[in-house]
Amino acid sequence: MNQQNFYSDHGSVSDAEGCVLLELCGKTVSSACIAGGILHSHLDSTVDVGFLMNLMLAQPGMHIRTPEPVTKLNFKTLLPEFLQMSPNHVAQANNIVSESYPSNEWVAYKVARDNFSADLGGPSGFDRFIRGTMTIEPNQAYKEYNSHRRVC
Repeated sequence: MNQQNFYSDHGSVSDAEGCVLLELCGKTVSSACIAGGILHSHLDSTVDVGFLMNLMLAQPGMHIRTPEPVTKLNFKTLLPEFLQMSPNHVAQANNIVSESYPSNEWVAYKVARDNFSADLGGPSGFDRFIRGTMTIEPNQAYKEYNSHRRVC
């Protein structure tokens, strides 16, 4: 099934119907697990990250925030948050890389991407940063972090 056509292929799917569908799928998958087994998956194995990033870029109200400015030192470890706000919301900050970026201040996703530092790769560097927060390399999981922080 094409992700872009999920709703159009299924007509009008209400939130409740979607939850029931997900619940049924979850029960089907979990019933196939051995007794005591835990259903475990990673975002990059269940979601097309490129599709998700394009979707976020297309949403005028999508915002991002980080606990501190993104730098070369924290590029691979900083975990951003995302929030869909009203398209009319006026963010107080316009990038997440400036030394003057106030911690956890929401920035419009597209604006943050457009204003991403050239030293960090510009818009394509922003994409690498976001993609990196949604994927886990084996070396990260078992050697670098060896904890649930980036694994779960």
